[in-house]
Amino acid sequence: MKKNTIFIISSLLLISTFGIFGCVPKIEDDDMITGKWIDTLILMDTLSTQCQKKSYIEFSEYELDLKDRIHEKYHACPGVEEYEAEDGETATRTTPPFTERIGNYSIKGDTLIVKDIENQTLIYVIGSIDSENMTLKDLDRDGNIRIKFYKRFKD
Repeated sequence: MKKNTIFIISSLLLISTFGIFGCVPKIEDDDMITGKWIDTLILMDTLSTQCQKKSYIEFSEYELDLKDRIHEKYHACPGVEEYEAEDGETATRTTPPFTERIGNYSIKGDTLIVKDIENQTLIYVIGSIDSENMTLKDLDRDGNIRIKFYKRFKD
């Protein structure tokens, strides 16, 4: 009788342990969108400068928490901006390359959802994606389909 009770209790403990730890969601590190992407039109444009060809968008690793899934854009070209100097005159200064945070992203099926820093939701359909190429589709303000082609950015 004691052996049966011990067997039943140990079986229940084992099942409970698997029930608790078996349900912890696991993130696979095989998300195709993770990484840096450059607009194919920039690569094909013969008038694009070298710094434009080094600018890209980036998707961070896909984490469980939405705030940790970051979508950014890296601007490699230095810029020139005007500002009001202390003497009231307009002056210019060169801005170095910088990274702009676009927002956070999630993926549901073939839909990429970006919640930007102004709390607006942008929705894209992932037309195709593999290790080298990605196609995103969205709608412009008139309801026309826009298609963007990206290539994997290589440093």
